[in-house]
Amino acid sequence: MHPRVYHAPVLRRVRSGVVVLLVFAACVPVLHARQNRAVRDLVDLASRYVVEYEQEYWALALDEENVQWLERPVHTGSSLTRANPGGGMIPGGTQRRTVTRSDYVLVQAGAGRGWVPYRDLHWVNGTELRDRDDRLVRLLKTGSAEAFDEATAVHQESHRYDVGNVQRSINIPMFGMMLLHPQVRERFEFKAAGDEVIAGRAVERLAYIEKARPTLIKTSRGKDLALTGHIWIESSTGVVVKTAMTAADPIVRANVFVTFRRDTELGLWVPDVMEEFYKAAIAFDDTHSISTFTTPRLYQR
Repeated sequence: MHPRVYHAPVLRRVRSGVVVLLVFAACVPVLHARQNRAVRDLVDLASRYVVEYEQEYWALALDEENVQWLERPVHTGSSLTRANPGGGMIPGGTQRRTVTRSDYVLVQAGAGRGWVPYRDLHWVNGTELRDRDDRLVRLLKTGSAEAFDEATAVHQESHRYDVGNVQRSINIPMFGMMLLHPQVRERFEFKAAGDEVIAGRAVERLAYIEKARPTLIKTSRGKDLALTGHIWIESSTGVVVKTAMTAADPIVRANVFVTFRRDTELGLWVPDVMEEFYKAAIAFDDTHSISTFTTPRLYQR
């Protein structure tokens, strides 16, 4: 008698558990299908926003204040090396800091190709280099090859004030947003990564990874380098309010974060802050950069 009294309830519980597990397993594909459909709908909405955004203007000029610094992690000790002939303790903290102010112009490169950045420095570490005169915009509006060459030379000259020794190729404010363009987005896989509230707006965060080959960017040795990151999208409008992008290989890692704000005068979302982080495997120091953008001006051809 005791075995029947004892085992009957246990058997019922086990059977009940199996039913629950089977029902749950049957729901999983349905749940995933709904989530995938929701992600596709959100990407579609954001893609329309990006297409409309690139049609708003030919060039966007901004005032940029950029702070760059080298940060050395605190080491408790180190062996003797050519880079550290003294061995022993390596002091951490900021090693070098540079502050610049520039005219920063983003010029549309064509449908689905994003914007090309041009920087014209006029102030470095408290020293005025020249009068501000929007010369980049004047040059670029001519449309001549010589003008673009001159603007490129001005931009390249600004790199002499960069700290660190890493190449910077993804530090363009619109880069992350343009991954949603219909001509580009099929290269990426997007997945839901949670809901958030940014500046009082309900947004959905999507994680992405580049699947297509060849990749959009290459390493310094010409090898494919897949982009990964996150995009924060306002679920009701498709507006991109924040992007995060990572490009990494065994030699160097680059992280770029961009937040956007709505400019009430222009009625348009514009870059607000761009944060960069670079870590090279062979370098003691990490490279940091923060750009703050103000006074946006739109230009048409």
